[in-house]
Amino acid sequence: MGVICWTLLLVGGSAVILERYWIHPLRAQLKGIQIAAYGNAQRINGLENVQTTSPLMFRSGRDATALTQIEQCVAKQVAGVKARYEAIHDGYLSCSVPLASFFDRFRLTFSEAERFAVFVTLLSSRLGSYGPSESTAPEQIAKDDVLNCTQTMIFVARTIKRFYPEAQVREIGISNQAMGEHGFVEMSNGDRSMLLDGLVGLVADISLDEATAGKRPPPFLMLEFFPETNANLRALSENFMRTLRLGGLSRADIHFDQQVAAAPLRG
Repeated sequence: MGVICWTLLLVGGSAVILERYWIHPLRAQLKGIQIAAYGNAQRINGLENVQTTSPLMFRSGRDATALTQIEQCVAKQVAGVKARYEAIHDGYLSCSVPLASFFDRFRLTFSEAERFAVFVTLLSSRLGSYGPSESTAPEQIAKDDVLNCTQTMIFVARTIKRFYPEAQVREIGISNQAMGEHGFVEMSNGDRSMLLDGLVGLVADISLDEATAGKRPPPFLMLEFFPETNANLRALSENFMRTLRLGGLSRADIHFDQQVAAAPLRG
């Protein structure tokens, strides 16, 4: 009986030691990792599952350097485009090297027209602060210091169509309870269709038809370049990304969907 008791005590003591000095710290460590990962996903794009977050959103190491190079280059082009709208393609060419380097690094095969569309989307998000605006011409929108989603939608869509008339470009408006009213762009060029949100610099490699059918953007192919200067826009951006990532956009949400006609180039 005494031997059994001592054995039980020894086993029990070992279990306590194991729980205290190994299992409990490991649980705490794993819980900390889980909380940190969850918090990071929430901070970046409001997703409930960190595994569905695009790694391109995690700004660390060489990824952060590549993204910063693109954003710094785009920011340098704003003044020139405001002074002369047609200078936007020259601005794109100035940033084509860091853009190409970034996409090639992740084996994202984008055509020149698609890279230009990404550039215009980023530039649009940096043209002015958010607020009421009624401009409808890209040339005037470029000069404005206050823009809303309608203006950034027009700017992105019609600028792409002006410089790359072969691309199919649509202006899209949605209205639903989760996001309210919002406008963005679909660009189709060859086999790829992308959704572009010029208000917050969001690029999602998915078509409107796919998004409204419940399909989610592939991993690595939803990028956001918003400079995070406005809390309300940050919330809108996170909400839009969450909606796309979770397949939550429906055809009933589409308020308007219109094809953009080609416009003549101006020298």
